Amino acid sequence: GAVSRFHYLQKIQEADRDLLSRLQAAQITYQGEKTDQETLQKELEKQKLNLARQKQEKAALLTVTKNDEKRYQQLLASARAELAVVLGQGKETFLRNVSEGEVIGRVIPSASGCSSGQHLHFEVHQGGAIKDPGEFLRPISFSYSYGPDQYGYYGTINLRGSWNWPMDEPIEINQGFGSHGFAQAFYPGGVHNGYDLDSNSSSNVKAVKSGKLYGGSYQCGGRYPGALLYAKIEQGDGIIAWYLHMTPQ
Repeated sequence: GAVSRFHYLQKIQEADRDLLSRLQAAQITYQGEKTDQETLQKELEKQKLNLARQKQEKAALLTVTKNDEKRYQQLLASARAELAVVLGQGKETFLRNVSEGEVIGRVIPSASGCSSGQHLHFEVHQGGAIKDPGEFLRPISFSYSYGPDQYGYYGTINLRGSWNWPMDEPIEINQGFGSHGFAQAFYPGGVHNGYDLDSNSSSNVKAVKSGKLYGGSYQCGGRYPGALLYAKIEQGDGIIAWYLHMTPQ
């Protein structure tokens, strides 16, 4: 829970402070030995940066949850539900064959089952492996919903593909792919497997490529019940694209 997470971060910071103290003491002890001094100095600077990063991530975690156990558990449940969906634990129905660019549904315009607010989670699997969506999506002009000081916590994106996007421009990114601070706090394995995004012009969700469209739902239990609605498209090229927190049509 949140309490154990906070205690964990606190212990890490205490351990780093102790290491810093020992390194500083060692600097004094070995200040006459230039090689050891330089090695210790580099290690000291590395640990200082690590401690600063951990302090920043703890502050970000407290800001996100507002030090609220209920909010923490809600975000944790959402992350676990997204993983359950792509592991095949949702109930799915084949809807139809779709063409590239065809509207396949709409983003749910509010908080919903397993989701803290309006956004599309877009994820790509190739040959059973989780891929960075940036490998496939074409470069566009986009914005982040957070400032540069939070790039390390929510992640950034690197676009280098040719696909059109699943939503209309202008696009706003709410969370990037990979192992950033937020993912480490909430996602199993510490990795966010897709992009969280939204459009400032339309709630439509579109097929990035043609294929077989399935509509699905996953029931979240526990203290925060609700259905996580999603779509997936089997593109026929060994790639499956997932579209979570939207109503398929």
